Amino acid sequence: MGSKTNYVVKTKTWLIKALIIVEYTSFMSVACYYDPETPWWLIPVLWIIAGYLIAIWIRREGF
Repeated sequence: MGSKTNYVVKTKTWLIKALIIVEYTSFMSVACYYDPETPWWLIPVLWIIAGYLIAIWIRREGF
């Protein structure tokens, strides 16, 4: 029973972290899109970094 509880807690924690990263990246992408001073390559770089952070957490949590 304890291992299932730990798995649920780890899953919820991971989902919250992933949601925070995706929401922050979405906000920054929109902000960068409407700012004429932003270089064109910054938005894809933000999404690549977000995906990399989520992949690290998935690997570290052992899913």
